[in-house]
Amino acid sequence: MQRPSVSIVIPSYNRGKVLIDTIDYLLELAIEASEIIVVDQTQNPSIEVKRALDDWHASQDIQWVVLSQPSVVAAMNVGLQRATGDYVLFLDDDIKPISGLIEHYQSATDSKEYGIVAGRVIQPWNNPEGDADNTSEHFSFNALNASSAPYFIGANVLVNRRIATQLGGFDENFVGTAHDYEREFSDRVLSAGFDIGYCGPAAVYHLKEQSGGIRTYGHFLKTMKPHHAVGAYYYILRSKRVKKKPLEILRRLRQRVVTRTHLKQPWWIPLTLIGDLLGIAWACKLYLNGPKLNQA
Repeated sequence: MQRPSVSIVIPSYNRGKVLIDTIDYLLELAIEASEIIVVDQTQNPSIEVKRALDDWHASQDIQWVVLSQPSVVAAMNVGLQRATGDYVLFLDDDIKPISGLIEHYQSATDSKEYGIVAGRVIQPWNNPEGDADNTSEHFSFNALNASSAPYFIGANVLVNRRIATQLGGFDENFVGTAHDYEREFSDRVLSAGFDIGYCGPAAVYHLKEQSGGIRTYGHFLKTMKPHHAVGAYYYILRSKRVKKKPLEILRRLRQRVVTRTHLKQPWWIPLTLIGDLLGIAWACKLYLNGPKLNQA
């Protein structure tokens, strides 16, 4: 039986050398992906990074696609449209995969067609041996033995290309850091009758690069920019799972300004509050305009 083919898509923004390291790791996998597509939103890459990406693109080791406007969700949609594999593996641009990453995902999809298969993400603070801290309220993406997940995180996830395309891809109204776009897409997949699997052996180490990516917008608890907040409020407005939306918005707002950081450094409270109020206004505008999906 022919195994499902896997395309890798890496949305990238201002990462620099860590992106090159990530691609190096992926090119060294024992079982390679059908293709690696790097959707780069960096405005002025260094000479070293540009030369490496140019060389890989010229040798057809990767496809290097450059976008003029940064948007992780739009970059994922571009990758989804360009990919040719049965499944698309979306990875962060600052990860190190385990050696059998592709093989584990293929094994997970051999006998069943999933809408999504969430993979394991080992954060720097996680126990590499895994944990089992899964409850009805909390799912650990460092789990080893779970068979399904309620949603996914974008650092390491396998998406069925046919199903994702039929559903219109990812909602590009998740602007800024695109917080909670994973939950919204997962809700649509589940509502369409498809399952979300979980494959603990398909793991990556998240390197948590301290520059580029969403960190371009500043620390999420120490900025008045709405980019960190808008996605969460847009999800609340869009989600059919949230019944009492005004109460949930107020709960979220309180949660954002009552943190350990704010209790120790209360001078950040006004900035965070302003950022979230701007995020609520931005989310309402996006919600009124309707979802921004691709038409199949």
